[in-house]
Amino acid sequence: MKKILQSTLEKHRVSWLELFYDLVYVVVIAKLAHVVTYGHNGHLGLSEFLMFIALFIPVWWAWTGHALYATRFYDDSVLDRLLTLGQMFLVTLMSLYIKDAFQGEGQKFALSYAAIRGLLVVMYLRVYFSNQEMRPLTSCLATGFAVGASLWLASAFLPTTWMYAFWVAGLLIDFATPFRCRPLLKTAGVHKHHLPERYGLLTIILLGESVASLTGALGPQDLTMSALSIAFLGFVSLGAIWWHYFEVIERVVIDRELGAAHLIIYGHLPILIGLALFASALRQNIVGSLPVTDITLLFSVSISLYLLPVLLIAQQVQPKDERWPLRRNTLLVIVLLVVITALRDLLNNTGVGLLIAGLMVMYVYLNTPKHSALQNG
Repeated sequence: MKKILQSTLEKHRVSWLELFYDLVYVVVIAKLAHVVTYGHNGHLGLSEFLMFIALFIPVWWAWTGHALYATRFYDDSVLDRLLTLGQMFLVTLMSLYIKDAFQGEGQKFALSYAAIRGLLVVMYLRVYFSNQEMRPLTSCLATGFAVGASLWLASAFLPTTWMYAFWVAGLLIDFATPFRCRPLLKTAGVHKHHLPERYGLLTIILLGESVASLTGALGPQDLTMSALSIAFLGFVSLGAIWWHYFEVIERVVIDRELGAAHLIIYGHLPILIGLALFASALRQNIVGSLPVTDITLLFSVSISLYLLPVLLIAQQVQPKDERWPLRRNTLLVIVLLVVITALRDLLNNTGVGLLIAGLMVMYVYLNTPKHSALQNG
């Protein structure tokens, strides 16, 4: 059966299996968050940040690969379902090795990731053989992704240093492939509703990880007024992030022509990293196993990583006369985060929670129109 370009259809909603697919990543992200949630020897150093980001990138790219295929070609056929379920099983395997990928489990992590990408190549080859019009695009994508997956596969049989080098090379080739295929991708753009919805669902998963961090930090035997206050302030901050993100998605991004959508795709990497770090900051602000100075820095870095790419994505599609208020307000919040970070030696856990919650509520208030898209929806 001929695989048609789904992004040209008026309606291309996220399927039930895609929702199931996204939920599998809850396990991977939860295990990965452990790297920055607990730190090392009572502190959160640069090495923990770098390790977290280095492992988050292939996880994000594995998810993104399927999302981009789905927005263009997924039609919920039997073979699409089976290949998607195969990826889901491999993602489950990857979750077993991700926490120790730099401590002896790198080969197994690499093999599971290479297999995930290999199944994606098979999905594109199906389109190649069934739709002659899409052959230039699918050939370009499948070739680049196959080379990247091959490097990850080969890395599992190399010494440690070379293994990591092959990981980097494989990711760079994967990242470069959509840019190499950009002229072809412009003629087969992403679906203007489906892709933002997929990213929105993944964002909700990351926000759910923040809720899990809050509940995990609140033990019934240790439930004090101080802990409850900090948890409440954390939830207020979390609600403000949800409000802001989906206000922007609903009002600015969804149903706009997105073309190849490279800014949305690559911009969501720092957004999702920021949200994962924010979940860790929420937990640590209640548990207090890290110093307040580390927690404050974690809040500031995570919120900045979230705000800046959301601003860039919004400004790409906003009319020019609407861009300045959001830009001004975002820069104001980041300046205030820098000030809070500079004064972190003077703060306690409750003070940090109060300042972050107040800052995010103010930001949402300044950037939400009187008749918002969420209210109208």
